[in-house]
Amino acid sequence: MGISQKIATFAINTKRTLTPKSARKIAELSLRDWITVVIVGRDEPVSRIVLQMLLDEGGSPQASIIGSRVTLSARAAALYNGAISHPFHYDDTHFLNFGHPSVAVIPAVMATAEKIGLNSIDNFIDAGLIDSEVACRILELSVEQTTHALGLCATRNPGIEAQFGTMGKPYPADMAASNGIEVAILTADGFFTNPDTINTLQGFSTTHASEAHKPAMWYEPSSDYIFESVQHKFHTSCHGKHAMLEALREAQDGSGRI
Repeated sequence: MGISQKIATFAINTKRTLTPKSARKIAELSLRDWITVVIVGRDEPVSRIVLQMLLDEGGSPQASIIGSRVTLSARAAALYNGAISHPFHYDDTHFLNFGHPSVAVIPAVMATAEKIGLNSIDNFIDAGLIDSEVACRILELSVEQTTHALGLCATRNPGIEAQFGTMGKPYPADMAASNGIEVAILTADGFFTNPDTINTLQGFSTTHASEAHKPAMWYEPSSDYIFESVQHKFHTSCHGKHAMLEALREAQDGSGRI
């Protein structure tokens, strides 16, 4: 099997009895961390702008958004809840994928779960723990459909550092959550792609990753969940600055001076 098929098989066939309790506890902690972050971010200008756009578009009321009684389509709700997750850069981060898992995963899980009427918190945590496969897993796609969903996601990779300090910085988070739902819905209805888009010639891995960052860890998913090493922030800044901030805090004396 190629990378896409192995990821899809792992996402679809992993049962709750096979997931470590320690990893589930970390997933629950990330959920609490995310809730705190969105409460802070929901009143930011980027959040209001995105919400107004979605309200103007209208659509079927399928899923809730944080801080409002308004309901939007599942894709729109994921987009909005993703947008309010990331304005302050205070959400969790993972040093292996060098990204922010929960801001894309949790909004997609929430919106899809509400759309299909999933009321089990255990299933919610299970889906979140699968990370990038979450939208596909919660819709109960087949392995074949999941490979097509992964292929679609690989073609919609956003995010450049030139946007730091602007409203464009949190945009990839909401787009990632929205894209996850969109591709799951499309593939569930028969939309298909190259089944090995991630690692094929001219695919995502070969065009977007250096040799040092090829996704070798995807070849052999195991019972050791790398998500357990996710980092929850103490400062509203990029994780690359945290060591410096912690060092400065420890260097301060009682008067607040270095």
